[in-house]
Amino acid sequence: MKKLIGLLTLFLIGVLAVCGIANATITIDKVKVDGDDLSDGINTLGIERGEEFDVKVLITSDEDIDDVQVEAYLRGYDHDDRIEDITDTFDMKANVTYVKKLTLKLPQRMDTDNYELRIRAEGRTDEAVTKTYDLSVESDRHVLYIKDIVLSPENSVKAGRA
Repeated sequence: MKKLIGLLTLFLIGVLAVCGIANATITIDKVKVDGDDLSDGINTLGIERGEEFDVKVLITSDEDIDDVQVEAYLRGYDHDDRIEDITDTFDMKANVTYVKKLTLKLPQRMDTDNYELRIRAEGRTDEAVTKTYDLSVESDRHVLYIKDIVLSPENSVKAGRA
């Protein structure tokens, strides 16, 4: 009976040790949008639609990880355009902070509403780490965009004509 308990204890310790070794963790330390530091769930950053903004992500890992990518994206936009950017793959060394810069462009026809900016970091076979930040998409007041004009006759305007 004592041998069985001893073997089960040894087996359990071995399993826990392997689990601790196998789980390399990536940590998203800080996210900045156009220089403004975002805090988890505290700030809602207001940005204007039609603008392009830079996202700076600082990440670290407690172990060496190969083929890591960092992605920034917004979901809930109901047109075909995707609002996202992703880095090329890179290798991370243990306890080294990496700075990755991404760029997102908000379409002009995007709804003015609250969205979530999601930052995701993951390796080829490692578990993904995602952090979410609140964004408020706003627009200028009384803005009018002229996309096209039609003149009749061509290239000139005559009184009483379209």
